[in-house]
Amino acid sequence: MNKNHKQVLGVVFLNLLLICIFFSVNVSAQEYTLQLKMNDEYVWEVKELNKDKFEYTFNAEPNFDVGDQKKIAIREVTDIEGIRWSIVVAFWDFGTDWTIDGEIQYLSIYQSPSHYDDFLFVPTPVDDYLETAVDISSEYYLVSPSTIGRQARSDTGVNYRVEKSFDINGIITSETYFFDVGDSVIVKMEGTFFIVPLGFSFIGFMGIGIISIIAIFLKKNKIRFG
Repeated sequence: MNKNHKQVLGVVFLNLLLICIFFSVNVSAQEYTLQLKMNDEYVWEVKELNKDKFEYTFNAEPNFDVGDQKKIAIREVTDIEGIRWSIVVAFWDFGTDWTIDGEIQYLSIYQSPSHYDDFLFVPTPVDDYLETAVDISSEYYLVSPSTIGRQARSDTGVNYRVEKSFDINGIITSETYFFDVGDSVIVKMEGTFFIVPLGFSFIGFMGIGIISIIAIFLKKNKIRFG
């Protein structure tokens, strides 16, 4: 193995080590944190809709169709004595004009998983928060480490299920309503915003690796600029 090959392997190993450290820090975290920031914007789009099942379940026609979108912009995030976060958002419902100010709404997200209540956002680490919420409340069940569900009954007495998936930052990426039993979808909404699989730290690790490999290549081939 020549010197250049050793250098490349060293860079790859360094990036893998940094990623492992990143994961270990998140896994071992004991306190929950909220990753929302002022002016963050999130858009969700209706991907699937069964109007007949929707009307049967909720005894009403949906006010949206496939392709329709709703939007939320974060206006303020306040930590209330380490107990909960008070969040002010601007909300644009389906069919509203996004060029005008959204409707101001107020959300509360509790730091304790015992108070989980179908939040749009959850604290991190997400898998730990959701797993603890399920352990505490029999109302919810875990589909995967990042997806939580619950059984529900409409005002007309029809049973259905709701399942919510979150990304690593605790942002809801999909919300699906299933008809009674089985996997028959009533309505499904998905986030259209860009999701970084391992968070923005992953971009930093990848950037270090790419720049290092390019530098080695240029040095090996004695390429100079300027």
